[in-house]
Amino acid sequence: MNTRVDRMRYQQNQKSYNIGLLSFLFYCIYIANTLDYIPKTMSLGIEILISLAIFMGLFLGIEGARNYSVKASRNIILLGALIILKVFWHPLVLWNMEMTSQALWSGGTVIISGVFLVLSGIVGLRRGLALEEYNRTHPFPAETGTSREKE
Repeated sequence: MNTRVDRMRYQQNQKSYNIGLLSFLFYCIYIANTLDYIPKTMSLGIEILISLAIFMGLFLGIEGARNYSVKASRNIILLGALIILKVFWHPLVLWNMEMTSQALWSGGTVIISGVFLVLSGIVGLRRGLALEEYNRTHPFPAETGTSREKE
């Protein structure tokens, strides 16, 4: 019997959750630094709406991965890839405005955030799939019909 996987039935996936929180922290740093330098146009409003949606998806995704949800883990891998692609939006605008240090800082934090989120999703996916496989081969006693109440 694999005791590590058996313990996963009763404990939450803290490793994936903590890596996801690091991603959340770096995305907050990205937003705080980038919003100061973005020109105050419709682009700023769109960025705030996109960031709110990303914050909601990020938080709900890492909460799902904390509970070994394979679907949530796949979703946060996709969200992490989308966050990495954000490096081509505002950091490039800042670069074209010749604000190179701000562009490098915001580009670096958004990439770090995305990488941490993808890593969190991969850890959650591997653990979730291992737990699903273990649950298929080792059902709970109540699921097999051998509980004491039926005797």
